[in-house]
Amino acid sequence: MKLLKSSLLLLALSVMVMLVVLLFAKKEYSFQKEMRIRSSSSDVYNCLKFLKNQEKYNEWINQDETTEKQYVGEDGTEQAQFKWKSNSSYLRSGTQTLTNLVYPERIESEFVVDSPYNIVSNQYFLIKEEKDATVLTWKLNIHFPFPYNIVILSDDFESVLISSMDKSLLNVRKALEK
Repeated sequence: MKLLKSSLLLLALSVMVMLVVLLFAKKEYSFQKEMRIRSSSSDVYNCLKFLKNQEKYNEWINQDETTEKQYVGEDGTEQAQFKWKSNSSYLRSGTQTLTNLVYPERIESEFVVDSPYNIVSNQYFLIKEEKDATVLTWKLNIHFPFPYNIVILSDDFESVLISSMDKSLLNVRKALEK
């Protein structure tokens, strides 16, 4: 009986410690990647502003061939949405909404991931034309509310996300430099 009580007490203390750690753990994360593309800024902008074009370059969308995809509104305009349901272990279902389009410099969107975690992310494509190429900067600001911030502590989420961003940017470059 003492062993059972001790085990339960140890389990309760472990859970309490984990909850305290999560309570004070970081909840806001920012990621940024950059790619030089030998294409005009208008071509880069026009490729990225259409949500349906993500199927050509976005590694997350291409992870699961069985992903159910739905497009709402006029693609390439503010408030257009992409909704998905997937068997992917990271992003099972959610919505991406185009929130701000500034031709040919900036594309902003908001992601709301419903499952497996409740996550809100703001994505920014910054497009800057230089002499011989266009510099595409991809920024992600992600908010993991308590207790979902355990994703970063327990998963390899950060390295998977950065790797996916790198692959996606390479796919954009390949598509535009044909």
